[in-house]
Amino acid sequence: MERLCFIAFAIFCETFFSSLLFSQEQNDSSFLSVQEAITEILADVEDDFEAENITAELLNLAENPIQINKATDEQWQKFFWLSDFQIQSIRSYILTIGSVSSYYELLYIPGLSKNDVLLLTPFVGFERPEFQKKISLTRFIEDGQFQYLLRNELVIEKQLGYTNSGTRHFTGGPLKLLNRATYKLGDDIHIGYTSEKDAGEPIFCKSNKQGFDFNSFHAQLNTNGLFKNIIAGDYQVSFGQGLICGAGYNPGKTGMVMSGMRHSSGIDHYQVTDENKFYRGIAVVLDYKPLSITLFGSRHAIDANITGKDSLTNKTIEVSSLQTTGIHSIPSEIADEDAIHQTLYGGRVGE
Repeated sequence: MERLCFIAFAIFCETFFSSLLFSQEQNDSSFLSVQEAITEILADVEDDFEAENITAELLNLAENPIQINKATDEQWQKFFWLSDFQIQSIRSYILTIGSVSSYYELLYIPGLSKNDVLLLTPFVGFERPEFQKKISLTRFIEDGQFQYLLRNELVIEKQLGYTNSGTRHFTGGPLKLLNRATYKLGDDIHIGYTSEKDAGEPIFCKSNKQGFDFNSFHAQLNTNGLFKNIIAGDYQVSFGQGLICGAGYNPGKTGMVMSGMRHSSGIDHYQVTDENKFYRGIAVVLDYKPLSITLFGSRHAIDANITGKDSLTNKTIEVSSLQTTGIHSIPSEIADEDAIHQTLYGGRVGE
């Protein structure tokens, strides 16, 4: 049900903003619309949180198409549904010919089928390489885009948890609420705040006197200098095939052997409502040619079932399990909320 809501949200946004997103060429009936492309891309995605994250990223791409003639390595990784061979084939074509001038020209690039090209149409542009615009106060005000999303869900039938008393009684109301505010300046700046309460959780009272049960903030800056990418707040990390750090899209099993490979997107901002699968702190990518150096550090509280505490310091010394639902509606769930802290740090050096 959640996944259907995400797709419905994408369809609504595409319809509402269609006049702002597409040029006359893209309105040709032979091209896929944003909702058609998103629906097809999400066909093999089973996880609801992953579907939400992908939908948000694709809507951002539709509003800020990547100019493939001057795209960076990080921008190419956003086309996660393409294989490494297909991406390299497009880049080799641009390097040899000089640029791609239209969607129809993509059809002649080896390794790309008509369906591959159709899935790209809502998310790419063909501007020729030029000097990058500098970040200024004028550009920040005139070219920046602000979005606000308010979403709520309510089960009409009264559930047992709201009538029971004792340990299984829900401490909050039945309304599920999501707030998300985002500011974007092309690919240079991304600032966002997300807050959420699940059904049964209190808001501005009891265990959540500060407001929402989950709050997330991030600020991201991309430059062409030494500090290529800087993120403060909540972010996600993806390297290699995701054995250690594997946030983002995870391709399912298909008949194509190579299609199961993941794309490494490095570090990126986090704006999903999953309360566990993120890092909170600072991450930076240093462009020290010919090397690219990624460093990150994170510390945030996570849910756990505490089974042992130090008798002198009262510090937690043993937990039986980690709670990953993110729901804190009954007393036992509230007792496990933010029970321990997780500290992670690491890095990567590559070309």
